[in-house]
Amino acid sequence: MRKLLVSLITFFVVSTAYGDVFKCVTSAGVTYSELPCSEDKKKLLAKNEPRQESQESVVKEMKDHKGWINVDQFKLDLREVVALPTGDYECDGREGDGEEGDSIPFQSKAERIAFELAQKQAEKEMELQVKQCAEASRRESEAYAHARQAFNKVWLPALKNAIALGDPVAEVILRACETTSVLDREGVVSDCSQAEGDRKQAQLRLESIGFKPALHKYIRTADSDASLHCSSGDMGCYTEFEIARHHRILDIMRTGYVGVAEDYNTCQLHSTNEELDRREEECQRLGWLMRVVNVKTDRGYRLSLDHPGNVSGRHLNYIPGHLTRLYRIGFKDVEFRDPDFQSKFWKEVEAFLSEIKENIQKDLQKDPRWGVFLSN
Repeated sequence: MRKLLVSLITFFVVSTAYGDVFKCVTSAGVTYSELPCSEDKKKLLAKNEPRQESQESVVKEMKDHKGWINVDQFKLDLREVVALPTGDYECDGREGDGEEGDSIPFQSKAERIAFELAQKQAEKEMELQVKQCAEASRRESEAYAHARQAFNKVWLPALKNAIALGDPVAEVILRACETTSVLDREGVVSDCSQAEGDRKQAQLRLESIGFKPALHKYIRTADSDASLHCSSGDMGCYTEFEIARHHRILDIMRTGYVGVAEDYNTCQLHSTNEELDRREEECQRLGWLMRVVNVKTDRGYRLSLDHPGNVSGRHLNYIPGHLTRLYRIGFKDVEFRDPDFQSKFWKEVEAFLSEIKENIQKDLQKDPRWGVFLSN
């Protein structure tokens, strides 16, 4: 009985806290409870209200004298949509297997009746909470869909018109689906189109623009499976394959898109063959290079515009002061062959970071609007 009471108390506490999610009034004027709505939530929901400014003033904000898009305004409008709740949370009130009344040793008939009444009350409260949750989810989903539709109604034509006028940034935003999930790309040739021909056409268009961070997935995934090229047990082939793959990843990172760095070492096999061991050491050096550069880069590209953030894809929380090789056999840390490896490595890191800054600066000199993809 005590366990039951604890369960009921827990339910009421959780349901009360959970119900707090649904206190607010939406733009449609639907109240989820009689409790007051927080000011922050009101402001968030108010963002879905129609804009008061004229269509002419909105259009002026959206493009420059060339007819190319104002990326700052695009990003601002996009973030307002992304900030809205999507209403996609679960509303299932069922809990895990609980203790049935038949398995509880009641001391009296009155105690059993009290249990059954409490159980029915709890079920009613849970049913009410589930209904409130479902209603809130529906309303929020509709509000988000309305905001997304309004965003696309304004920005899709603007992006297409800008592309027709030669706007490279607009084309990357529209054709590279990683940039945002808010745009409705149905009927648009993009890198997430269902038709393979459309995806290939989008790739060719992105390649012609030359903004390399938008091409990272094509460069990285090229010949990514060593087993298709190397015989089983041919460690020399596997090592050379991994070295080439690491170089492709580092080439992407040089463009300023450092989120492709891998946080695991794929070159850990120790060989008694001196030359093969030397190549495995080179593979490990490249692995260390990508991971350390990933952490030390303070400004890089983040292709997604949906959410603000730091440099995309940081994998390590610390910079090791001393680098060693890891033998997979025995998992032993050993020194690199070159006694000057440490000093050479850190100089290489600094040169790599300088190259990233130079390449980003070249992009911004061509078109400052590429900065829309830089991390905050």
